[in-house]
Amino acid sequence: MEDINLNAVFASGLINESLETNYFTHFSEAGKVSTTADAAEWLITSVGTDTDPLVQDEAGGVMKWTTGTTAGNHICLARNAEVFKINANKPFLFATRVKFHSVTTADAFIGMCVNATAPYSSEPADGVFFRLDGDGNLDYKTISSGGSANTTGDTGFDIVADTWYVLSFLYKPTAKRLEFYVDYDLKIAKSQIATSIPTGVDLTIAYDIQSNGAGEVFSTDWCMVKSRF
Repeated sequence: MEDINLNAVFASGLINESLETNYFTHFSEAGKVSTTADAAEWLITSVGTDTDPLVQDEAGGVMKWTTGTTAGNHICLARNAEVFKINANKPFLFATRVKFHSVTTADAFIGMCVNATAPYSSEPADGVFFRLDGDGNLDYKTISSGGSANTTGDTGFDIVADTWYVLSFLYKPTAKRLEFYVDYDLKIAKSQIATSIPTGVDLTIAYDIQSNGAGEVFSTDWCMVKSRF
């Protein structure tokens, strides 16, 4: 089977490790996150009077973070190494479970990109991600070729405050297509963005939550990447 059926992937969990590269993490696990570069698997970079996610949590081991109230204050959580790569001829899946405690105060980048410490305000040269711009309207964007090719659009889905969502994207090599999902429900399937999919580029996972003037509280539970050899 060349392509991945998204529902089957999630129903079966981390399947067939002999055929797949699997990555899964809960951020609240001890030693996972640090504010010091290369001191842990994940690095926190913040600007402003933000509350360190390391000292906040929610029931179930969820990591919670709070930005400062000044516009531009932000917290970025990124995996230290660029260890993931979308192969143009193989399926690739990214998924994460997140919650915004407000939708009118949040600007956000959620997805994969080349290493960056502020990917919302300074978009990376290559990446595939979801984006919020303080209105709850969930957009998607792909960037490739060092920024020379990009496609962006509206998923048609609006985020509701204090609600958990699983955001995911799936690359299907047969159609050279990216599909964007919310709670495993297909929202956008774009074959015409094939030229702006960053295949063959080393990518990392990144979250960048930025205040647009009132502060934002954000929670993340887990993230995963699956790719076929």
